Amino acid sequence: MANSGITIESLREIIIERLQAQHVVVEDLSAGCGQMFEVIIVSPVFEGKGRLARHKLVNETLKEEISKVHAFTQMARWTLRGLQEGAIYAVQGITIVMQNPNIRKQRFLKIFIYLSIVSFILLGLTNVLIAIPIHVVRFVLWFSASEKTARADDALESTNRFVREIVASVPFLALLFMRYIYPKPLDDLFMESLRFLDAQHPERDPYASVLAQQKFKKRYWVDMKDYTLRTWKKLRIGILLIILSCIPFVGRFVFPLAALGKTQGIAVGICFFFLPHWATMKLVRALIGMRSLMRELLAPYFIRMQMSHREKRGWFSGRKDVLFGFSAIAYIIIRLPIIGIVCYGIVQAASAYMLTVVTDPPSKDRKRSESMDLLKEE
Repeated sequence: MANSGITIESLREIIIERLQAQHVVVEDLSAGCGQMFEVIIVSPVFEGKGRLARHKLVNETLKEEISKVHAFTQMARWTLRGLQEGAIYAVQGITIVMQNPNIRKQRFLKIFIYLSIVSFILLGLTNVLIAIPIHVVRFVLWFSASEKTARADDALESTNRFVREIVASVPFLALLFMRYIYPKPLDDLFMESLRFLDAQHPERDPYASVLAQQKFKKRYWVDMKDYTLRTWKKLRIGILLIILSCIPFVGRFVFPLAALGKTQGIAVGICFFFLPHWATMKLVRALIGMRSLMRELLAPYFIRMQMSHREKRGWFSGRKDVLFGFSAIAYIIIRLPIIGIVCYGIVQAASAYMLTVVTDPPSKDRKRSESMDLLKEE
């Protein structure tokens, strides 16, 4: 296109600017689709066209541009609102758990004591078997001063930092693994929280009593095998992404490209362009951990509803932003040193509140295939 006048691209900018000049907010831009504006067109693309044809092309361009802007802003608003609601539901759920007098009874206190013991044992074992030997070697190297010793000490320091990352993750990963061997304590916390919520809202259909009546098979070893395979698959993908991210020049684009394509992934992918490499690694681990966490927290519900893998994916797909916000708060809490596993028990009970917010009560007389919950529309 010649430079003798306004190009199509600049024309679009003029249209949007004129809308904004008339104080039309982004959410209401669609209301201006039918408006006509006086634009002086001298570009060759308009040569030989009359006034009506010019206005028609301007109006079509306006509709196209506004529809794109409107769709993007709607997606962004929906995503941010969902994330905010999920975080709020997490705080509200934890508050309700703390207000439940039944949680403080002896039977449930034993569960938290059990979780505390598991936490201390796992932390002790990982430190004794991994961290302490590294400190012993560094102490021995301290007596000899040489260039090789300094390099070895730096390597051990890097190893020690890596080990601390592993130690911080071991209790959480072990807990997720153990829930398939002995899931009853966490399952009891989830169902007790549902019973308390049903008592608080007698006007609605119950959750706990209907779920308690659902017959399901306890497939501990099969479920544990599935969890192990899922974890191994995610680990392989994570290792592959880390290796690709080390490639010169193109490495920095690996994680953004891997994240793009999903609602939250767009925002996360953009952030990867501005974060340093170590922060990117931490964020990737956190995202993988949050996704796994939400699946495990709602396992008592999925088992009773006997959902297939495909049904679970569909269930998560319609609620991904809210669940992502909830899992972010939950992940931060359970990553607290020492008390993280105990916090997992609290978050497990709080996830029952999350369930009552994003789903309708399960039906008593419908078949399983017909009883999948629909999203509540506000």
